[in-house]
Amino acid sequence: MAKATTYYVALDGNDAHPGTELQPVRTVAKGMQLAQPGDTVLLGPGYYNEALVAVRDGAANQYITVDGQGVATVLRVAVGKPYHRLQNLTVSGYTTKNGKLLNLARGGHYCVVSNVVVDVNMAQGVVGISWENPSTKPFGPDAASNCLLVSNRVTGVLGTTVISVYGASNRLIGNYIHDVGAADFMRLWGETNWIVGNTFSNNFKVEGVGNHVDFIQTFGNNQFGSWGHVLEGNRVVKVAGQLSQLEGNVVPEIGYWTFRNNLFIDIDLQASCSVPGIAYYNNTFLRCNQVNGSHVLGFGSRAYTDPARHHTIGTNYAHGAQVLNNVFLDCGDLARDNRGWYSVSKEITNCVADYNFVAKNGYGAVKQGTKAVGEDGYDTLKWFEYHGINGGNPGFVDEGALDLRLVPNSPLLGAGTNLSFLFGADKQGAMRGSHWDIGAFQFQPGATDRPGAEVPRPSAPGGLRLVLHP
Repeated sequence: MAKATTYYVALDGNDAHPGTELQPVRTVAKGMQLAQPGDTVLLGPGYYNEALVAVRDGAANQYITVDGQGVATVLRVAVGKPYHRLQNLTVSGYTTKNGKLLNLARGGHYCVVSNVVVDVNMAQGVVGISWENPSTKPFGPDAASNCLLVSNRVTGVLGTTVISVYGASNRLIGNYIHDVGAADFMRLWGETNWIVGNTFSNNFKVEGVGNHVDFIQTFGNNQFGSWGHVLEGNRVVKVAGQLSQLEGNVVPEIGYWTFRNNLFIDIDLQASCSVPGIAYYNNTFLRCNQVNGSHVLGFGSRAYTDPARHHTIGTNYAHGAQVLNNVFLDCGDLARDNRGWYSVSKEITNCVADYNFVAKNGYGAVKQGTKAVGEDGYDTLKWFEYHGINGGNPGFVDEGALDLRLVPNSPLLGAGTNLSFLFGADKQGAMRGSHWDIGAFQFQPGATDRPGAEVPRPSAPGGLRLVLHP
């Protein structure tokens, strides 16, 4: 194995130099040409008005590393080779509409991006971070897969998508995505991608920009699949648009996503879903869909005509939806007590919703019926669960400050169903044990104690039962 080399790039360098610390090269492109597997390219201070482009493959135990040292900025990034590390770098200045500031192109497998700032600076139509789609449909092996994006910051996207993902088994962990205008926070395709512990904040309206905004979206218009993803422990705050739009169109390989331990706060519109197997476990929804005024989660169907076969096909049904252990507080139209939790179309089968907490403005109870989801006569305008809690103060540490952990006498303690056969921890990684709390946080003794926290416990409906469908 050859000894690893560090190559230096500086604005006062010269590409005729060997790239040593005393004789750095001038361009990022030259540094990338010099770097072999296992080598590092160190960028000196300043703005490099050029693209950072991967030239050759790294290797599993010999990554090619590019380090901006927290002082370097490049115009854009394109990585289509495996085993690269990009770190401590800023990417900004690219303004070509429909361009990508940081692009993981085909073949860019096993790449790691960390502590990188991607700032679109409100250049309209420029995507923040994008995976190139695979060359085959619905899934393809060449889309960048097994990549890790951790502790990055993305901001300033306008009128397009902030992050667009393809490939398989990619992980986006602990990133901060904020202050974007009329943009979709995420579009997600591929298989078994994990979106964990990220913060998405402040997606605002912009006059004259007509993009339909979603926190997260997928669709089959492009013929690509989107299957088996997990969105866990994320904090999504202040979105002037929908929570989600999940549609399959004519592609049956879209569905079976899991949302768990997330916080969804101040999202204007609902989560719409017409694909199978979508699960919401232990999420907390606060002040969601107050603009539209209807339910937060909508599970339905959409009929599409396949142009190739000239007839309507039925892949677009939200069969098998599960809604368990969630909090719905101050959601929907606050003046109406028959809105603000979930709705399941009557043609949808194998769905279950139970062990949820729901309350309106002032912790008031909602209009209660007698039929649960999946039962004949289920009323979408009346709430009914056999184990759920209707009304009352949920007992958050500080609702005004959005600290939605639970106080010691919260009625949500131990009121959830045990889902340890699916996962075991809460939003902060604390193990839930055998007695599950409702919402994103499991109470931890001593962590949130506050003297004088008086939380009355409402009565739960009787008639206990729960059926989980595979």
